[in-house]
Amino acid sequence: GVFFTLALIPALILTAPGKDRFAYTANGVCAAGFCAIGLLCLNYFAYSEILPLYIVSHGSFTPSSPDWKVGFYISECLFTYRGVFSYQPFLLLGFPAVWQLRLKLHAFEWVLLIASAVFAGFYLLSTNEYGGAAYGFRYLIPMIPLWYFFAGRWVLESRRKYLGIVAALLIFCGIVTAWAGAYSPFCLAFEGPRTPQGHFSRSVRSTFGGNLLCWSYEKLPGSKLTGGLIRHYGRGAAFLHLYYSYFSMKRIDLLERLDKEIALSIGMAPAK
Repeated sequence: GVFFTLALIPALILTAPGKDRFAYTANGVCAAGFCAIGLLCLNYFAYSEILPLYIVSHGSFTPSSPDWKVGFYISECLFTYRGVFSYQPFLLLGFPAVWQLRLKLHAFEWVLLIASAVFAGFYLLSTNEYGGAAYGFRYLIPMIPLWYFFAGRWVLESRRKYLGIVAALLIFCGIVTAWAGAYSPFCLAFEGPRTPQGHFSRSVRSTFGGNLLCWSYEKLPGSKLTGGLIRHYGRGAAFLHLYYSYFSMKRIDLLERLDKEIALSIGMAPAK
């Protein structure tokens, strides 16, 4: 809200008709100001602080932690375990799209792009926990529709058959990862320096892999997919991930099944 409210001002200055530019800009600033005052008052009445709670709690915004490595964190947030581009690879076409469309973009579209880049940079450089216990890099989810628009516009305007095929394959991959995320959107996840050494989520780093493991164990318990995922993450980490995931999801039936399997694997009677 803050970043795109600020972006509203140059967007109005650049796009409003000359004679009405001041009035449009002043109206936008006043409307945003009233909203901001209302939110600050709401925060204060809720917990006696005017800033958002996740800022004043100093939990997310502590990039100086010894475990925090800028390059590694950014690569995971963008391209690997929690990456917005690895979970929605169609967005990668946004980079050539902006270059190819650069002469066609209007001023307000450039403002949108710059605001989204500043927004992404802020969260990549000032946070340390990947969006917490949630699927993917939660902080950049609001940017996905915006970046999809530019990538999709280029694909549709180019009318190149091979580009359409590539786009369809990338969109299909995004549908698969989105389906995995819908299984448990606020899933157990590695949370950077917050996560203690030796914690099982340091092994199950990918929220896609973690959700896929939970789904596979539920739907295909004896399959090669389930067995392969358990071997990949290690039985200890995999079973702990399953247990706490199903506990969070309130899936008592799956907890009972998991308890029986663990008990049989170590030669004990299941818990009653």
